[in-house]
Amino acid sequence: MTTTASAFVFSGDLYIDRLTDAGVSTGYLDVSNATQMSIGETTDIKTQLSKMRATRGQVLATVATKKPATLKLTLDQIDRDKLAMALLGTVSTITQTADEATGETAAVVTLIPGAWVQLPHRSIIADDTGAQISVAPMTVGYGADPDATPTPIAATPIPQEDLEFNLRLGLVKYIGDTLTEPTETTFTYFYSAYTGSLISGSTTPTIKAKLKLDGINVVDGTAVTVTIDEATLTPSKEVDFLADDFAVLEMTGEMRTLTNKTSPYTVDIIS
Repeated sequence: MTTTASAFVFSGDLYIDRLTDAGVSTGYLDVSNATQMSIGETTDIKTQLSKMRATRGQVLATVATKKPATLKLTLDQIDRDKLAMALLGTVSTITQTADEATGETAAVVTLIPGAWVQLPHRSIIADDTGAQISVAPMTVGYGADPDATPTPIAATPIPQEDLEFNLRLGLVKYIGDTLTEPTETTFTYFYSAYTGSLISGSTTPTIKAKLKLDGINVVDGTAVTVTIDEATLTPSKEVDFLADDFAVLEMTGEMRTLTNKTSPYTVDIIS
C-alpha cells in the first residue's frame, strides 16, 4: 500500500480504563475534553571515542539504549473519577436517609463558644411547624462529692438567636454571651436524604490505567487510534479548588510493555 505525505492536526476522544492494583480492568470511561495526550520518545546514546594518534576524537563505536517513553495528559473537564485520579484517591458512594434526630437519637455535641462544631448529620431541614432545630443544653453536676457519679442538670434552653447554623453542612456555633466554657448540648432536628460520592485522597501512590484515543487527522480525515496497554500515572500539577480559571488536571507517567506484547503502545492509521 502506498501512502501520501500529509500535514497532521489531530483531534480525538480519549478513554481511560483505571486498573485495579492487581491490573484488572474496570472499564473504559469517557474523558470528555482532553487537551493533551502526548508521548515522548528518547534514546540514550553511548559512544566510544578514539584516543589514537591519527583518529583522536573520532567515534569508534556507538550503542543506543532505548529509554522509557513518557506520557503526558491534560484534562480540562472533570468528573469524580478523573478528580480521584488527580488526587491519587478512591471513590465511594455516600448516602443519608431522611429522618429525625430526637429522643434517644438526638444529637449530643459539645458547644465551644465562638467556634463551629459538627453535628452528626448534614442537610438539616425545617419540620412541619417551620422550626429548623431545637436545643436543650445539659451541664454535668457533681454536687458536694467530686467522686460521685455525675448527674445531668437541666439548664435554660439556649435562645435561638445565640446560635448560628450552617444547615447544609450540619455546623453550629454559639455566638451568645451566657456560655463561657465548652458545654454539652442536645439538639433535635430533621434532616433530608441525599446521595453523593466521596473521594478519599492520598490512598494510592500511583494510578494504573489503559488508554485509548479515538482520533482523526482533520487535514485529510485519516482515522488514528492510539492504544496504551498500561500506563502508570502520577499528578504533575496540584488541584486548586479555589482557582479563578477552569480547573485543569495534569498527569505524567510511563508505559509498560505487557508480557504478551512487544511494545507498550500502538498507533493505528486507517485511511
